[in-house]
Amino acid sequence: MKLCEPRKSTIALALATVLAGTAPALAQITVIGDVSPAGIGPGSTDIGNSTNLLVGNTSAGSMSVVGGATFSGRAFFLGETSTGNGNLTVSGAGSSATANTGIGVGRNGIGVLNIQSGATVTSQGASGFSVIVAEFAGSSGTLTVDGGTLNTSLNDTTPLLGVGYRGTGALNVLNGGGVTIGSASAGVGLENGGSLQIGSANFSGTVTPASGSVLVSGTGSVIELMGQNQSLNVGRMGGGTTGSLTVQNGGEVRAGTFLGIGRGRESGGVTEVGLGATGTVVVEGAGSKLTVAGIRTCCTDTGNGPDMQIGAQDGTGTLTIRNSGFVQLDARGMTGSESGGVSVARNALSTGTLTIETGARLELLSDSPTDSFGMTIGRLGTGSLNVADGGQIFISNTGAGGVGLTFGGNSASGTGGSFAGLIAGAGTAVTITGIDASMTVGSRSGSSGTVTIEAEAAVAPGHRLLVGANPGSSGTLQIRGAGTIISMKSLAGDEFGAGMTVGRSGIGVATISDGAVVNVDGTGGAQRHSTNVGGSGVDSGGTGTLNIMGATTRYNVTGASTSLVIGRDDTGTTPSTGTMTIADGAQVSFPGAGVGSVGYSPGSTGTLNVIGAGSRLNMGAFLGVGRNINDQPGGTGTLNVASGGVVQAVSIHVGSSGTLIGDGTLDGSVINDGAIFPGNSPGVLQITGDL
Repeated sequence: MKLCEPRKSTIALALATVLAGTAPALAQITVIGDVSPAGIGPGSTDIGNSTNLLVGNTSAGSMSVVGGATFSGRAFFLGETSTGNGNLTVSGAGSSATANTGIGVGRNGIGVLNIQSGATVTSQGASGFSVIVAEFAGSSGTLTVDGGTLNTSLNDTTPLLGVGYRGTGALNVLNGGGVTIGSASAGVGLENGGSLQIGSANFSGTVTPASGSVLVSGTGSVIELMGQNQSLNVGRMGGGTTGSLTVQNGGEVRAGTFLGIGRGRESGGVTEVGLGATGTVVVEGAGSKLTVAGIRTCCTDTGNGPDMQIGAQDGTGTLTIRNSGFVQLDARGMTGSESGGVSVARNALSTGTLTIETGARLELLSDSPTDSFGMTIGRLGTGSLNVADGGQIFISNTGAGGVGLTFGGNSASGTGGSFAGLIAGAGTAVTITGIDASMTVGSRSGSSGTVTIEAEAAVAPGHRLLVGANPGSSGTLQIRGAGTIISMKSLAGDEFGAGMTVGRSGIGVATISDGAVVNVDGTGGAQRHSTNVGGSGVDSGGTGTLNIMGATTRYNVTGASTSLVIGRDDTGTTPSTGTMTIADGAQVSFPGAGVGSVGYSPGSTGTLNVIGAGSRLNMGAFLGVGRNINDQPGGTGTLNVASGGVVQAVSIHVGSSGTLIGDGTLDGSVINDGAIFPGNSPGVLQITGDL
């Protein structure tokens, strides 16, 4: 019988297909070396929910799942013992590996897990753990998700991905790879939410230092924490423990409701000294994004709003956002509390640094009608904020709740820490907006530090800028340089009006110089818009110094009801002291109906110096020296107008406790019930109106 020969064209086509590498991949599982149990592969394999996969148990072993093959078992352990070295690779579209309980990558030895090219690995977390990379002391683990997908803890109520738990671990999410921790399905893993721990020593007992690093790089590369009350910790605890997270080249991390960077450990609310870790987070490059926000499509949102802590307990934390990177805390739409925000150096022994530069942006968003939301630098520890080279901060509450940027403690901390702030450079901007929006430099007792705004930076601090706000606080604010602009604006419903308060109840020093401009816009509300130096209409007992200096430096106030008050105490028990100096050609302008007082309250002291050619105060309607803005008896007031300085007001009243000195010019009518000392023995004080 004659056999038919195959057609040559068919052979040629098949050969060409093979040579071109387009032949359908075979579903295949390959094992080499120390791999158990026996009998895995060569095709798809299920070893059952009671059997663990051990790759590199006591020696070297490797396993690959490719070409659409599937594998499943109870748990996967790669590098189980100290002498073990295990490598598991799952590659190709349709290829998958599923662990019913969890996955350990480098438990005591060395472990490597690669998920690539469309493959999927799932850890169900059915018995209390999900995925741990470098679990015990001395271990080393690397988990790489390169164009593949890792799903963790779909059935676990405490879903966890730990990278560098007690050993040295690394997680790389690249080229569109995805990692999901927790579940968005109702009733599945929601109570505690997903948790990602990067560089986290054990939570109790003797602490073993650990090291963990995570890299998320490339457009479409994402780590997402699902559920309710999720947490991401970078450098969790343990002296010598380090954690790092880098998001770059369009990568994204959706961190859930909590992000801690450089934390320690507490016992009964008390910091255990010496257990502080170091955490570092970098978000860089256009399209790179880190978000902290609750999942609202599945959960009740009964907890607090998004919370970011940079340095807590006795830890050290650093967050750097640069080169157009983007970080956002979003509390909008939550049904529970929206309180939260950013704390830099949260606890007394902590250190925190936040840097936003080179076109990067940080946003804090809320719509709460009652809860406060914002950022605190140096809450109780040592905190630093640097915004430079086009970096931007935007803090907003579209509801009636408070919103702000605070240096040196907040209302919840009671006392304050030390702080430093630098906001500098063309295109650099800090914007705070809301009905109750403000910026405070030196908030709580014990706080101290300096904030500098310079080199064409723009700051819109809401309706009020406070320096040395509460008893025991100390703050210094420097605003300097041509092109540097501060803009305060009152909105309808604002309780206190727009303006600057220096030394309200603490010690405050503010200097505006070298061509900087401060604008106070009081056109948006019906309240009195007051600039206060030493005390205020709400609190008193402070010591304030406001210096406005330089030929092109300006302080401009607009609005129907405006005032300047130097030295005020409405309580009658806590006198304040205020000193304001306008010098070297600087000018301060209030509208025609503006009123002012130097030495407003009995017992308080106010001094106003207007010195130098071109230096000028346009007060508007009235200026009282030792009289309040209602032309009633006040405290001790001194007005010094010298060396070409000019003070303008329709009426200037020197009260019985007031003193007028100098050889400058008073543009207005003067009523004198106090003392006038013109010039410098002898000298001439010019008065353009009646005396």
